[in-house]
Amino acid sequence: MWGASADDEEKRGAMTRLERELTMRVFSMNRVLILASVIVLGLGPDLVAASHDLHGFHWPHGRNPTTVRLGNNLSGAWHGILATASADWSADRGYPDVVNTTVVAGRSGSGQCRAMAGRVEVCNADYGATGWVGLATVWTQGKHITQGVVQINDGYFQTGDLALPTGKQSVMCQEVGHILGLNHIQSQTCMNNSAAGSAFVSPYPHDNEQLARSYGHKDSKKVASASAFSADELAPPNPTFDALGGATRLVENLGGNRYRVTHVIWAP
Repeated sequence: MWGASADDEEKRGAMTRLERELTMRVFSMNRVLILASVIVLGLGPDLVAASHDLHGFHWPHGRNPTTVRLGNNLSGAWHGILATASADWSADRGYPDVVNTTVVAGRSGSGQCRAMAGRVEVCNADYGATGWVGLATVWTQGKHITQGVVQINDGYFQTGDLALPTGKQSVMCQEVGHILGLNHIQSQTCMNNSAAGSAFVSPYPHDNEQLARSYGHKDSKKVASASAFSADELAPPNPTFDALGGATRLVENLGGNRYRVTHVIWAP
């Protein structure tokens, strides 16, 4: 299955760690592994937060800081919410400034949210009664993230905590964190693995600590071209709660050291 190239060895190391991760549930659906997040108990937030990278996945970069472009396909109040999340993730909080985000014009249209190589498309729409309020999906080759999409399901932001500005900000902040290569954690951050609409609306210093580790090196490779993935592979997923059994991360092996990884925020 694995070749002997340096890229394959790199990927094999990343996926070996992935396969060893403790999970609450592991499902096999065709070529899809559905991994439920582990809630780590008995450890303080400082001990847990320092190791919540997404198995080494990161945007390729030849220098630091690198900048990830967030394509704005949003409507209404989501414009300002994305701008705040982008600014929050670009703050270094006392750690090395290794990765920033910037909001640019979207290219995929609200709702459609097709992935574009070398950037992120951020969209909102009423995606129906899926059970999820937000999705963050990245496509990877080796350890490198090549493109991503964020989808916000407007149908769930009408009542309760999600209708509040803090609820919306919390969801957007977490989705951008996933796009940068961070996982859920148990800590005082928007990456917290508690229910959607939590009171944590911004990153925490340990998020920056983890990003400094993930992006502390320099890559020599360029971003993959769009041709590295087929049209079907670039279509964003639309999972349902029943199909995933409540799992919060879905990892799809597309072959050739290519993966599609989706983080799910389920409705409360």
